[in-house]
Amino acid sequence: MNLKCWAGGRGLHGNQDGRLSTQLCTSTALIKRYQLPTCIMGRNKKNPEDPGQSGTQRKQLVGPLDSYLQPPASPTPESRPTSGTELARQGADLTAVDRVAELIAGLPTREYVQTLLDAVQVTLKQDLTTMREEMGILAARVTALETAPTRTTTTDRRMDPAEELQTSSVVAEVWRRLDDLENRSRRNNIRVRGVRETITDLDSYLAHIFNTILAERAVHPASFDRAHRALRPRPTDQAPPRDVICRVADYRLKQAIMAAARRRRVWEIDGDRLEFFADLAQSTLQARRALRPLTMLL
Repeated sequence: MNLKCWAGGRGLHGNQDGRLSTQLCTSTALIKRYQLPTCIMGRNKKNPEDPGQSGTQRKQLVGPLDSYLQPPASPTPESRPTSGTELARQGADLTAVDRVAELIAGLPTREYVQTLLDAVQVTLKQDLTTMREEMGILAARVTALETAPTRTTTTDRRMDPAEELQTSSVVAEVWRRLDDLENRSRRNNIRVRGVRETITDLDSYLAHIFNTILAERAVHPASFDRAHRALRPRPTDQAPPRDVICRVADYRLKQAIMAAARRRRVWEIDGDRLEFFADLAQSTLQARRALRPLTMLL
């Protein structure tokens, strides 16, 4: 059929008319094959094969390509019926609107939010006030503890003269009693100065020299509770020897030895120059040294 159209067109109208005839034949064949509407080929032209049908009716009779070439036909909004689904959708829309309205009505108002903020501010202010008070109390306690030693020292410095005198007298009395107790604990002791460091059997040596002083055999090694050197490091050979301290068990024998020893200041026995003293407390010895110039004048 295409060859026929091409040949007829070329013989009747020449080259240009032949091309036009060929295009018309091709379009006509496509319309018949795919059942396309004839309105595509011309504006508002009626199909001679179907003269009694309108354009709207012809569009309803087109083939399967109508959905691709033209928009689907739909009824006008005025003629569209209201279905049950649309009514249910409208009811659902109304219910949703009511729920949204209820949610909006349940939202806190500005006055409610402001009331909450005011309550929170009041609570915070109360807590801050309580914390400040507690911190102030702690600071006062720390300050009191820090200033307590200073205040005590200041109070001691501001002591009344009567209190100072009483305190000094009490301290002096305590020291005096301590010295007396120490001297009483040493009352049976005899301190011997000048005993050589080479002598080790102190009990026998002391019994020998005490019997020499008494001019009788009244002292025995068993007469001493203990005898030892002074508690200090051993001196060199050129330094004086350490004193020997002995405790006589019998106080009357100790007094007899001291009474006989006072007859001389220095005793020479077996080549040793010996001196005998009562064993006194250190504080008592210092007091005697301080009073020595006065006692020498008497």
